Amino acid sequence: MSGPDPTAAQAAASARRGTLRDLLPRLFREKKLGAVGMIIVLVFLLVGVFADVLAPADIRERNLMHALEGPSAQFPLGTDHIGRDLLSRVIHGARISMIVGVGAVAIGLVIALFFGLLSGYWGGVFDLLVQRLVDAWLTFPWLFIVLTVMSLLGQGMVQMTVVLGAFTGIGNIRTVRGVVLSTRQNAYVEAAQAIGCRTWRILLRHILPQVWPPIIVVFTVSLGAVILSESTISFLGFGIPPPQPSWGGMLSLEGRTYMEVAPLLALWPGLSLAIVVFGINMFGDALRDLLDPRLTGGAGRLRAAKVRKRSKP
Repeated sequence: MSGPDPTAAQAAASARRGTLRDLLPRLFREKKLGAVGMIIVLVFLLVGVFADVLAPADIRERNLMHALEGPSAQFPLGTDHIGRDLLSRVIHGARISMIVGVGAVAIGLVIALFFGLLSGYWGGVFDLLVQRLVDAWLTFPWLFIVLTVMSLLGQGMVQMTVVLGAFTGIGNIRTVRGVVLSTRQNAYVEAAQAIGCRTWRILLRHILPQVWPPIIVVFTVSLGAVILSESTISFLGFGIPPPQPSWGGMLSLEGRTYMEVAPLLALWPGLSLAIVVFGINMFGDALRDLLDPRLTGGAGRLRAAKVRKRSKP
């Protein structure tokens, strides 16, 4: 039996490589706001990685003589209620958000890919069972599930990362499954099945490359949602325990208690959180428009409408 004609698979792979190779130039050329979002994300990641170098003071160093001071040369963002440098704590808060966000997204990616690929490819009873479990999971409010699990496991960065990663991954199984269902009908997949290729080879060589573009978009946007979730849970007192400077914890403890006396205690972590999530969402939206033109959003829809209008006779 002759092997499958690789023309379709090679054409798809070539188009995919071309799209990814031109992604960065197109991002700066067509999606200026998305490029700004990418820069914000890169700065956020670099601040988290080099927090120990960038922080001007020890986050545990207390000095009641400088409690609740405003911005100055010694303390550029001021101090908290026990004299700790706010700039250093905000910088280390970026590290906490980066570790939890990236770790949870990575765990969610593994869960969504594993169950989504198998569910979409195998179908049958396994697919039905997985989808009903996903339906049951999504019927519960995410905050209720996370708070319940965190109250049982206790506070901590590892527990937070695993819980948010599991929730993110289970919620995106259906996205991966949908892409697999459409890709499974391609001629090169059917040809690989006909010549007896193993399931894992078909999944990794023929189906997984088609899943990456939408998955990149989904999990880029999920990063912002995970960071917001971590801040929400820490704000409620179930997340990162003090004295670790989580942005949500800073808003909840000293930020809420001393908000009227020193509003900057709540301003800086809240502003940092808003800027980072804004950048992640703008970057994810731009990636969505560039990787899948059918899903153009915002300015992309407006530009497409203008093009259609000019093309009319």
